[in-house]
Amino acid sequence: MEEDLKVAIRAKLTELFPEVTIYEEDLPEGYQKPAFLVTTTNAVAGRGLGGRKAFQLSFDISYYSNLAGQINTDCYQKGLALLESFRLTGYRLKGKKSAAAEGILHFTFETQFTVTEEISEIKMKQKELSTNMKED
Repeated sequence: MEEDLKVAIRAKLTELFPEVTIYEEDLPEGYQKPAFLVTTTNAVAGRGLGGRKAFQLSFDISYYSNLAGQINTDCYQKGLALLESFRLTGYRLKGKKSAAAEGILHFTFETQFTVTEEISEIKMKQKELSTNMKED
């Protein structure tokens, strides 16, 4: 499910900003700007109802601008666009925030989802039912 979420994040970023390169978890040496870096910042697992597992994931999408002399303006505009338009079908995003620091935009959010555990095989014991009844 987490991989499905990352695929959805990449697809949405590509839809909104097709000209921007997207990296995951680490920037390679000599990376190309403009770029997004998608990082999972926090993961919490818990128990849900009915044998499900509940997960809460936090993400930081960092944006690196290539516009010299206009980095803050570019970051501000990308941040507003992400706040207004970044939605993922099938996921509820909470706590969306956009902030620029040292020429890098940080767009953060968290999401929760549940996963049903697959139970391989439940074996049930068979009981014999006695049908010997005493008649009056």
